[in-house]
Amino acid sequence: MRIRIITAGGYNSDFIRDGVDYYLKKVNYFLKTEIIVPKSKINYSSSKEKIKKEAMLIEDCIKDDDYVILCDVNGNGFDSTELAKKFENVMNAGKDISFVIGGDEGVDESLKKRADLLFSFSKQTFNHELAVLILMESIYRSFTIIKKYPYHK
Repeated sequence: MRIRIITAGGYNSDFIRDGVDYYLKKVNYFLKTEIIVPKSKINYSSSKEKIKKEAMLIEDCIKDDDYVILCDVNGNGFDSTELAKKFENVMNAGKDISFVIGGDEGVDESLKKRADLLFSFSKQTFNHELAVLILMESIYRSFTIIKKYPYHK
């Protein structure tokens, strides 16, 4: 089993990269985790075209039997314990988890339809860089809850 975090954009900030790397090492202790940033050198003529092309690139990174969690401001919110339980259930089913973080213009409806779960960190909107960092900490916290490590109080 593994976790894939598929995000429409990379990192421009060193502090974000450092934070993501910090949590990536911690999460990899529990389960193989990778961050995938599909690259495209295509110039887009419109926002709609950009969203559609990003969706195609992201969908190419998702395996057919993955449990897909799309991070979306309109998704379901969970407290840390509830999120840990969701992870545990998916892992007990033997499925890989693919998290999707869309680009600055949003995500195509096809990604929302493919998702098994729409997940919201908050009613606030975060840029994809910060969303990856928040997600990494949330995944780490979930594993510490599942394994009963003292990180989560």
